Amino acid sequence: MLEAISIIILAIFTGSFLYQSFQVPSDPYRPLHPRVYPGIISTILLILLILLLVSARKELVKQLRERGFKVKLSNREKVVIMTIVICILYLISLTYIGYFVSILWLITVLVWYYGSRDNISLIASFGISLGVTLAIYVILKILLNIYLPSALLF
Repeated sequence: MLEAISIIILAIFTGSFLYQSFQVPSDPYRPLHPRVYPGIISTILLILLILLLVSARKELVKQLRERGFKVKLSNREKVVIMTIVICILYLISLTYIGYFVSILWLITVLVWYYGSRDNISLIASFGISLGVTLAIYVILKILLNIYLPSALLF
């Protein structure tokens, strides 16, 4: 229990550090702005804290079950939580790797997650997402000439 609380406190501090790193002014003449390095480090730290919280949750559930509490998420709740986590990771990656790469991995992961979750399904979901991403590019960028967001890498 104490471990989960300390992880949440660290995540709050890391999130505030990430927010403050985006407040650093950027230099348009340098490809790597002064805020990039603290942003990358705090993002990695937040991801690791989330993974640590998931592992600490297992211990917390075990302790609560020993005390007589029933802690069980239904499959529907797990799917909703995982979809929210994937969408948050998509929004974070949109800033760093650009729209097309982000939407490519988002569609791949969601199709694979909602599918049968084997290696062949992963390859098929990548093919589906590549086709959808190319269709989005052709329709929005070439035919309609709509500006799509770019990021540090693409």
